[in-house]
Amino acid sequence: MKTRTRIILKSLTLSTALVTMAGLTSSGCHVLGGVQPAASAVGGGACAADFSAKMNSLQASVDGLAKVSAEIRGDVFLACQNIANDLGADGVPAVKPASATDDDMKTACNLAKGAIDAQVSGGVKITLAVEPGYCEVAADAQLSCEAKCDVSGGCDPGGVEVRCEPGQLAGECTAECSGQCRAEANVDVACEGSCQGTCTGECSGTCAAEDGNGGCAGACDGTCKGTCSGTCEIDAGAKVACNGTCKGECSVDFTAPSCEGALTPPKCDIDADCEAGCDGQAKFEAECVPPRVAVAVDGSASAKLASTLETNLPAIVSVAGTRGKLVLSATGNVANAFGDAVTELANLPGCLLVFAGDFAGQVATSVEASASVSVSVSASASVAGSAKAG
Repeated sequence: MKTRTRIILKSLTLSTALVTMAGLTSSGCHVLGGVQPAASAVGGGACAADFSAKMNSLQASVDGLAKVSAEIRGDVFLACQNIANDLGADGVPAVKPASATDDDMKTACNLAKGAIDAQVSGGVKITLAVEPGYCEVAADAQLSCEAKCDVSGGCDPGGVEVRCEPGQLAGECTAECSGQCRAEANVDVACEGSCQGTCTGECSGTCAAEDGNGGCAGACDGTCKGTCSGTCEIDAGAKVACNGTCKGECSVDFTAPSCEGALTPPKCDIDADCEAGCDGQAKFEAECVPPRVAVAVDGSASAKLASTLETNLPAIVSVAGTRGKLVLSATGNVANAFGDAVTELANLPGCLLVFAGDFAGQVATSVEASASVSVSVSASASVAGSAKAG
């Protein structure tokens, strides 16, 4: 709420500046509506290259925020709509995901949660086995953006291998892997540790299902020694050969590394607001793989309960968890940086003429998109919580 109030107040500053700009445009100066060259000499003078770089970074980030906010809202709405309809709820909004509003999404998710709760209240037990999803941030976009933030050209932002948060670097490891080994393309990975998926082999703990020979062939609550269909959390201090994707450390350089966390700040000194825009681009443009969910139900469950949860919970769990948290971690910084830029813009007549044409609208867009992401995460967490509580 504080962030939203802050941005709205700063947008009023921009509106005041636009009144001033109106006098300039009446004298024949043309107002440009988008991102323009770094030093356009118009009306009140030139727009400095460093401010233009910051504005380019922030506008690209807000565009990314608006896009991912709509995608997340549509994904959560569709999943909740499907669950609610499949379980016979009344009053489910009959709109397409691309047209769904935040209110449509909240209504659909409340109905989905209510339908799941009704099943559980009727004596149905729901057991979930979740193989976690993941997100790869758009590191190349962030590094390229940061290089442009330093208009002197002296900043080398470094590579993903150096900048990725500790333990979050992932890729193919041709030697020994420590951390996590994740199955890819439905090929199980060798595991000696905690398995988030189906453990085949020995389970030192409780196994949800056994094969005909007494070995584990299901979720293992303990240490799995054998193969894992999802992600194997390798025992501390151990190093193994990973025939899937290694996340953590590899005894040699990773092949085609990616970062599944945030990039740490660059060592060179660049404008903080420009950096916030770059960080936002990386997180809003991240490529995310949703989790896989296996559902087992006991009791007099609806015939569609297991199938609709298996089909629709992955999108909901992703937004409630990895994807939603990643996006939310950047929305506040981008909104604040945008507010700071609005205040600065009001005192830069040359930049005002370059950027004000669509910047005021983007301020409103950033506030609305940030709020929508929060609503989506809250709604998805509520539905996921009902399914897990069953």
